[in-house]
Amino acid sequence: MFVSRALLWAAPGKAPALRDALISATRSGDQADIAQRLWGDAAMFSVNRAFDSLAALEEWRRSWQPDPAVAQHFGRAPASELWEVPQALGTAPAPRYAVRWTYDPATGNGTELRKVVEQRVAEMTAAGRTVRAWMRVSGGPLSIAVVSSHVSLSSIEKIHAAALSDPANQTYQQRLAPLLAAPLHAPDWFEILTTPGRRPALADISSWGTVF
Repeated sequence: MFVSRALLWAAPGKAPALRDALISATRSGDQADIAQRLWGDAAMFSVNRAFDSLAALEEWRRSWQPDPAVAQHFGRAPASELWEVPQALGTAPAPRYAVRWTYDPATGNGTELRKVVEQRVAEMTAAGRTVRAWMRVSGGPLSIAVVSSHVSLSSIEKIHAAALSDPANQTYQQRLAPLLAAPLHAPDWFEILTTPGRRPALADISSWGTVF
């Protein structure tokens, strides 16, 4: 499976307007999810579209046109990336939040880093976590991301607390460190605004908070 990911930064003070415009532009049947990063240096949104194959992605690109109502709220030029997700995304209930770690391998360590990450993802999946490994194949460094889904911020807090004393997680961190090109950054936390099949009315989100 492949995921086309667009990263959109709002102009100062325009985060609510960009959020509303993105949701309004999501057509019925559009297999997209829209998420807003909760913390960071600027208001940023992620629009992900999943495709079973590159042929399906190509077909979508033939008919898709950007909505000018969205672009007027940008603070800088958007970025686009293509990721491969080896595991099927499954049919679990739509999450409310996602936590995304991104790992950039040092030269020559890409294969070993992928092996270490996929092993840890398999362990977490076996323990009941909803987590996937993503591999970037275009649009940036040859990175690997680990994306976990959550129903609430409190569930993230519980997992974070447990990880601090988990020997398996400590071993994982020790194996990661020598494989990375730079010290690991903290993960991005996203609130998921829409997913395929779940498109809220704007009135339903008018009271949602934003840190920007």
